[in-house]
Amino acid sequence: MAKLLGRFPVAFGDFQLAKGSGDGALQPPMVRVFYPSAAQRQSKKCRWLPGVAYAFGYLCNMARPKTAMRRAMLWIFAGVFYAMLWPGAVIAAAAAQPILVEDGEERFPVVVFSHGLWACRATYSTLCSDLASYGYIVVAPEHLDGSASIASYIDNKGSERWIEHKYANSNLHDLKMKDRGMQLKQRVKEIELVLHGLDELNNGSISSNLVTGDYSLDVTMFKGRMDLDRIAIAGHSFGGATAIIAPGAITTRFKCSLGLDVWWEPVEKVDYEKVSGHVPVLLLNTENFDWKALKEARLVYLNARAGTKTKDGQSLETKLLTIKHTEHQDQSDFPLFLTMMSKKLKLSGDLDVQLAKDINSRACLAFLQNHMLASGKRYPSSFRPVESDNEFLVGASI
Repeated sequence: MAKLLGRFPVAFGDFQLAKGSGDGALQPPMVRVFYPSAAQRQSKKCRWLPGVAYAFGYLCNMARPKTAMRRAMLWIFAGVFYAMLWPGAVIAAAAAQPILVEDGEERFPVVVFSHGLWACRATYSTLCSDLASYGYIVVAPEHLDGSASIASYIDNKGSERWIEHKYANSNLHDLKMKDRGMQLKQRVKEIELVLHGLDELNNGSISSNLVTGDYSLDVTMFKGRMDLDRIAIAGHSFGGATAIIAPGAITTRFKCSLGLDVWWEPVEKVDYEKVSGHVPVLLLNTENFDWKALKEARLVYLNARAGTKTKDGQSLETKLLTIKHTEHQDQSDFPLFLTMMSKKLKLSGDLDVQLAKDINSRACLAFLQNHMLASGKRYPSSFRPVESDNEFLVGASI
């Protein structure tokens, strides 16, 4: 279990809006909410994966479920895999505990986090928990566009439904970017639904949660506790692309955007021209997630941002950072809980997995503090950068 960076204990819970909130034509996603907690210790250890179906989803990325026999075998292996992960793969957050209350009930800034391909709402639990330990409420939707390893939602009758990866039986390189572009548009609409849901949570108009069980979020304790004038959006890979275009596509509410190893190719030119809604952007990259088409697409974006001003006429910050000796999945939880396998399959780089996790989280915290810390506000807690991180970071500002 990775140690939290901040001083606050962290809790989490799952929540879903009823269909009909916001865009009534679109099924709202389930979200996992990480938040500073009043609980001083965990009542019990919480599994990293929400259930065995998520193990099945991850395995489908390694062995395509093309036949009924193979599919059945994958379910058997998923059960074994899920059992083997326990009790080692546990997160440093308690389930469904009370929200932190100090002197008064000051509001917490919010970060919306969008997951990558073949991931889910739990894949980045460590990063989300690190942010929450500094006084952020982090909201991680499980996208229903077919890009997740597997995604669940609760329908209005209270039944759990599942959406498997849309292209589980396809070769990634055979897919057209037009198809990924359509998924990206749905993801952005889902982010808009999440924002609508946060408004309803904050004003107290929601009093019940469709999610039941140990991880069900008590929605009533969030009334008036979120500072929705201070919202950031972040994401990894495909989620990074989501975080880049959402501020320009749907709202002016985001204060900044954090793109971790952004997968640039599905982003359309019209979205580049919107330059992320004229908000500050952090592009935090691993060293080896890089190829010609990705570089070219990123350059188009950077050229679109160059010389652009904020709405109040200030220079528009675009900060680029690369973490040395890292691979794409070093920004997720996989190397922390599956260290040997991640190293063997080159999912993780040469850098120690715990150090890579800490540097990644601290880079996000430093950027967020610059743009989310408001005068006279208690939260987030003040963050002090660690000087030794600079040994592993290569950076520039545009």
